[in-house]
Amino acid sequence: MTRLAIIFSLLFVTPAWAGEVDGNSFFCSNGGPPSQDRAILFKNDKVKYWIYGVSLSTHYIAFDRSVGWSDNVAYYALDRKTLEYSELSKKRLPEIRLKCRFMDFSEAINLIKERDKRRSLNARKGNQF
Repeated sequence: MTRLAIIFSLLFVTPAWAGEVDGNSFFCSNGGPPSQDRAILFKNDKVKYWIYGVSLSTHYIAFDRSVGWSDNVAYYALDRKTLEYSELSKKRLPEIRLKCRFMDFSEAINLIKERDKRRSLNARKGNQF
């Protein structure tokens, strides 16, 4: 009877493992334009993510190999082993794949802003007005 109780209790805990995801934050980039960089924070069973200068928040679902979430624009996933981020647009745009690394959420946002500022300054070099 004890074994049966243990098995049933593990069945309800195993799929989510949300607690081990919470508190982690990431900077994701492929070295391309800063508009594709992402900052991601998992906290209190929600994911907060920074895209194109906009901060969004929604609930996530934790699986054994990945963590996923979606909004009105796209489906998002972060592979737990490779830390590869993928974003599949609901408007059939090309899939975005980025490599992530652990980084404080506010530091990741500042890094994205700095990269975008450098890109903008380089693009404006030589402008006559």
